[in-house]
Amino acid sequence: MATSPGGGGAGTDGSPGGGRGLPIGGEGKDMVHEMLAAAGPGGIAQVQEACLMPYPLVRHLLGMLEIMDISRVEAHRAVLQRAKERLLSRVAALSGRDPGDKARLERLLAGSFTYLGMADMREVPLAVMERLERVPAQHLKQLAADTEVFKILPPGVQRQVWEYDKNLLQSDALPLVGAYKYEIATYMRALAADEFLPGVAAAAARAAVSIMAPDRGPPGGGGGGERGGAADADSLAGLGGAAKAGAGAGRGIRRGGGAGAAAAAAAAGVGGAHMLGGGGPGGGPGSGTVPGGPPPGITRKILRKGSRITQALKGMVGSSPKIYNQIVELCCVKFRDAEGLYVGVRECSYAALRAQLLMALHDDNNPVAARDRCHELAWTLDAGIRAGGLSDKHLEKLGRFFEDIMEAAEESEGLAAGGGKRRRGAAGPLPGGRASSRAPLDEAESAGAGGHGGGAGGVVEPLRVLGDAGLVLRDPSALHLLAAQVLALLHTEVVAAERLPRDVPDMALLLRLMQLAVEARSMMRDRVYRYPDPDKAVLHDLLPLLAAALVDSHAAAVKAAGAGGGGGAAGAGPAASAAPFGPNLLTSPVGPEPAALQEEAEVEFPDAGTKTRVCGALRGNEVARRLMQTFALERLARGDYMTAVKFLSLLARLLVPACLAVEAADFASTLAARLAELVKARRLGPGSRLWVVAVDNLLVGAVDAHTQTHEEVLRLLLAAALPTPDGRPPLLTPGELDAYLRLTLENSRRSRKRYKKFSGGDALARFPMCLLASDIGSDIGSDGWPGILALKLKGADGVRSVYEMFRRVPGINPDVAPALFEYLAETKQ
Repeated sequence: MATSPGGGGAGTDGSPGGGRGLPIGGEGKDMVHEMLAAAGPGGIAQVQEACLMPYPLVRHLLGMLEIMDISRVEAHRAVLQRAKERLLSRVAALSGRDPGDKARLERLLAGSFTYLGMADMREVPLAVMERLERVPAQHLKQLAADTEVFKILPPGVQRQVWEYDKNLLQSDALPLVGAYKYEIATYMRALAADEFLPGVAAAAARAAVSIMAPDRGPPGGGGGGERGGAADADSLAGLGGAAKAGAGAGRGIRRGGGAGAAAAAAAAGVGGAHMLGGGGPGGGPGSGTVPGGPPPGITRKILRKGSRITQALKGMVGSSPKIYNQIVELCCVKFRDAEGLYVGVRECSYAALRAQLLMALHDDNNPVAARDRCHELAWTLDAGIRAGGLSDKHLEKLGRFFEDIMEAAEESEGLAAGGGKRRRGAAGPLPGGRASSRAPLDEAESAGAGGHGGGAGGVVEPLRVLGDAGLVLRDPSALHLLAAQVLALLHTEVVAAERLPRDVPDMALLLRLMQLAVEARSMMRDRVYRYPDPDKAVLHDLLPLLAAALVDSHAAAVKAAGAGGGGGAAGAGPAASAAPFGPNLLTSPVGPEPAALQEEAEVEFPDAGTKTRVCGALRGNEVARRLMQTFALERLARGDYMTAVKFLSLLARLLVPACLAVEAADFASTLAARLAELVKARRLGPGSRLWVVAVDNLLVGAVDAHTQTHEEVLRLLLAAALPTPDGRPPLLTPGELDAYLRLTLENSRRSRKRYKKFSGGDALARFPMCLLASDIGSDIGSDGWPGILALKLKGADGVRSVYEMFRRVPGINPDVAPALFEYLAETKQ
């Protein structure tokens, strides 16, 4: 540490010896060394004389204290302590905002700054810097250069140093940003692709009740009196095998978007978010508590309060917009510059961190959150995630957010072209800038909702906000929410209302948001921003195809229910005739059991052109793939195994291995967990069409996407290789099991190697900020399972502990399963 002028000496208050400064730290050591080297033992007296306190009575007082057996060291320390206490009490009485006090503090800092390197004296400059609102720049430069001194600075001073030195901020924040993807609760939530299926089930329940109303016939049958017109060439008729000509025109009734659907979801028997402790029907985030049901899962607010990384970054930000913008920029750069063609859970962790950090500041009513251009967007999405679905108010708010962006862009273009007088600021207000005149629609619905509105401020290029918005939408939970909401609208606004997807405005909005999310990285790379239209193949071909499959499923359910109870209801009136289409229709499986599906099943396309366009969309558009994956999971949860097999087969044929190994982590992890439940109940086993399509063609190839996906696939295989608790035999022989394990080990080399690199240390262990333990959360709060991270790190690659469980398989040994035992021997610690 370089020294500052004006060292210690009595001359500062007019006492004898004024004007003489003592060398401190390294300079003092050099002075002592030079005196002793030049004068030998006689140099000791010279050192004492040079360093003696400049008062006439000091020499006599020191001599008296030596007679009293008080050493000179003890005497000096006592004097130093008393002087330091008096000085610190005076510093505490000064205010950094008063001009006179500020000048005194700056002079005192200049005189004491050199003492930062001395443990006994550093309290004075630290106290002075803490009282100052802004530390002078010359001192910040020296503080940034000394990492050891930086660690002991007060948090407010550290933030000033970070604001001054961008490189230091990046070096301290980057390890935290990179480690966020390894937080247990973070990636467990990101992998829960079915966390919003309860809302879809609720929408399906409402749609089924609407379809089976007495004034409407069952799907595929003749309509009521007002439905007997000619066929509509643009309707869903003909896309599905059960959709007959004669279906009437669409109805313009707007239905709810899916919020508050816990009871209907429980009735439909769908339990989303199984990976987060939902525990059964109706569980999961946003599902609420239903009578007799399990408690809700971990909410987003609990996740960010328990996340040690999020809380540490929030501590870095404090109330500094500059530090917050730098951290957000780090998230954007890491997401933008990620290698590979496809975007996986690791890359999306930067989007999740960007949204969760913003909402963590929002929870604390931090004014920095209100300055963020995407505050209103993140707030609305967080409220929808908490509610388990997007209500009409949420959808209206999302649409208005992007309308404001496009209006601001149009005004900016008009000003650049020399257009008329502007109506707003330099480039129009950012979304949420009307907070003073328009309050948020649903403040109470958001977790930790504060009393402030959206962001404020202006930018030169309004469309650049779309890049930030796309990153917020890329949060895995937000993308799962949008995909589930599309399926919910498919039930309520397309199938039940007999409309085409292109005629539902909210459907187009959701597709545009999903398209913006998946194109955000390419926009950031090219620096060309736009608000994309829905993909035509998705809107005009894929969604009608899914709707037709739902119509077929409803028709099959109606047929099965009618065959089971139609005889007794004949002639009994409308109420009795509708009985077979009541709750039993919503909870009973559709079609055959999964183990009974042996024949190959294909999706039925209306024509070759539609097939070509849908297949092209699945190969080239992530939105199409996510919608079909979510649809397949929803059909599995519903018990419609035949439809699920059809669409899983299509995915298996079209998804290339590189896509499976990166992008499909959440889908594969959720699919494996769903199938494991069927295997444990012995409703599914090897040889069935569902097993061949899902396990052999999809899951085994997706184990490299994430170690948790790998683990879920292994648990599925383990359930098939072990006997059930009630004595039913295994479904896989040791030899067949070894063939599967050989494939999973071969396909997961890269992900296991990445995990080995991570397990080397804790990013927070090197974090320089002095935060309380309560400020950065705990393992229990963050993960929900205390100590699970330490348990996982004991394994060499994150999955060895699961492979170890296969030793329990009956009849397994190194002769019949060499791949397993070779791996266990190689990774033995």
